[in-house]
Amino acid sequence: ANSKETLGHAVAAIVKHLQLNPPTVSLFTNPALLDMQNKSVVSQTRVPKRANQPLSPPAYETAVEEDFDINIPPIPTEFPELEFLSKDEMKQLVDDEDIFQAFLQTKVTNIQEFLQSNLEGTYQSAKNNLEQESELLALHTEATNLHQLLTKKGTVFATLTERQELLTERPDKRLVVRKLMVAKKEIDDESEDMASSYVNGDLTDVDINEFIRTYTEKRILYHTRNAKIERLRVG
Repeated sequence: ANSKETLGHAVAAIVKHLQLNPPTVSLFTNPALLDMQNKSVVSQTRVPKRANQPLSPPAYETAVEEDFDINIPPIPTEFPELEFLSKDEMKQLVDDEDIFQAFLQTKVTNIQEFLQSNLEGTYQSAKNNLEQESELLALHTEATNLHQLLTKKGTVFATLTERQELLTERPDKRLVVRKLMVAKKEIDDESEDMASSYVNGDLTDVDINEFIRTYTEKRILYHTRNAKIERLRVG
């Protein structure tokens, strides 16, 4: 019981010490990690403080709403290496800054290795993405061309569909009769003008056989249209 009580006091003392004296961060030798550290320090100094409102971390419920698939090292809940230390050794660990920093360094090493691993993974992913840039641009260009072609064909299809509907739609009988009457009058006027011109001697350069053939075709067309009108009116 005494050992557990001593261990509990020691852990409480360590936590209190960490709160009052945060551990110093070791200088990174890796240039990329050093750049990350400098950016983190700058960003923290630029955070505006709200008037009369202390900054506080987001609530746990808010933080876990986002789904992050990151293999973060677990936070230790116990320290086996401290269980067998005597009271004097625990006191020395808490009071001696060098010993305490050495102990913390063993814990920080795992985090540094984790950061290095994630940095290398991010670098490799970015490298792979850049290597596929030309292929992605080619696919984007192809997709754009296909989209433009599809748009043009869609317009043509819509026009043809509208025309098909007009051709297959049952026509209005009255409208057809009116169009036939206009066409009948046009061909009647043409044939009459042609006959008048021939009688007046205005077609001296036209062969008689050609005149008869053309005139006969026009009169046949006139009577055909007239017959259609009569049939539509009767029907």
